[in-house]
Amino acid sequence: MHFVSIDRHPKITKKWSNLFLCMLLLSSCNINALSVSPNRSELKTSTTIFAAVKEAQINLSNLGFASLPCKVDDSLLTHGRDAVQKRLDLLLSAAEDAGCDVEQTAFVFQEICHRQPYRYDISFEDNTHDALTEWRNLIDEAVRQACECLEFPSHSRVIMSGAVVSRPGADMQNFHVDGKMSGLYTLFIPLVDVDPNSDGTQFWPESHLDEDALSCALRIDHDGDSEFLNSLESPGCAAGSLLIFDYRVVHRGRPNTSRDRPMAYAVIATDSDAWDAHNFSRQSVFDVLPIQIEQMDRFDDY
Repeated sequence: MHFVSIDRHPKITKKWSNLFLCMLLLSSCNINALSVSPNRSELKTSTTIFAAVKEAQINLSNLGFASLPCKVDDSLLTHGRDAVQKRLDLLLSAAEDAGCDVEQTAFVFQEICHRQPYRYDISFEDNTHDALTEWRNLIDEAVRQACECLEFPSHSRVIMSGAVVSRPGADMQNFHVDGKMSGLYTLFIPLVDVDPNSDGTQFWPESHLDEDALSCALRIDHDGDSEFLNSLESPGCAAGSLLIFDYRVVHRGRPNTSRDRPMAYAVIATDSDAWDAHNFSRQSVFDVLPIQIEQMDRFDDY
């Protein structure tokens, strides 16, 4: 579905913008949009969606993260899942051919990063893979829905997209932030169902409002403070649904003990001057030299 900017639509005034937004979200969630003469059930549904939209906007502002009442089309979800699997297999095969132990070597390439055992960050920012169109369709739809729901400004843009795949054996990540600049958001599109408090992402609510939160979180976590740990939230998210968080919020990936868990993502900039240095290097996995592989760290050396 292609969303129409509410602010620029010639026949919609501000008075009706919220109702129009609800209709768009109903359509994106595969629910029939309101008819010209809405019945009681349709009005109740629109009220529920409107409340969910407002709750998401408030949560993102106050907590630093929010689940959105949106869902991408199942066919795009399937294509996206297949694209990630195909891309991961290709890149890990190339790394193995170059001499990497893809489970124990720490590597950062132009196309894929492996900073922690069994967690792989895959870039879709180049033109070397076959499923580029399907991937862009998935990201474009997810970003349109998120921007419409959150009423992001019309100049908002995607500065990168990719996927994170955690595999069985991935440990709890250290606390981190994606960046310290305001106006940047990470949008997650889980490609499989993620239950609450399982192998998803754990957030420290409101930590994006405190510039010292990260160092505080690392210190308190080291001390094992139970009150702090109980304040953390690990929301669930159905496959194809959307979860967004502020770049500055403190978070970490939870352990994975059972399955491959692919998570598509896009980084959205809402400020014209917001930017981020990419996580990937200029070195391609397809032309790395054996001497370079030998100089890389191994996780089992620590």
